[in-house]
Amino acid sequence: MVKVADEWFNECLKRGDDECFEETSRRFGFWIYSASYGSCFELGEKVREYVEKIKVPLRIYSSIIRFFCGVLTEDIEYDEETYRVLKRVLKYVAETCENKIIRSHAESLIELVENAERLKSGIECSG
Repeated sequence: MVKVADEWFNECLKRGDDECFEETSRRFGFWIYSASYGSCFELGEKVREYVEKIKVPLRIYSSIIRFFCGVLTEDIEYDEETYRVLKRVLKYVAETCENKIIRSHAESLIELVENAERLKSGIECSG
């Protein structure tokens, strides 16, 4: 989820507002996404294969792999270069993966990363 939107959502809930999800979506756009553990694992494997193939710096590699860790909650801090590589990798998976469900997840995550980038926000990933 896009961290800046999630923080606003949690503050909205504390105020007792009735339509926090809708209002957060209206204010921030596409900010939260969920997939099954199996889909996340498979997408993560495809991402890992491509990231290793294109040889990115260790700092970026670590951030991208943590994005798909699945079990733990991980914060990916806003970083233009990391987001650029992550979008490139997800686009590759979206265009080449045979599994259309995984392609769909990759496409959705591209949109989420683009939104986080636009908002200059980190992303929180949780399993």
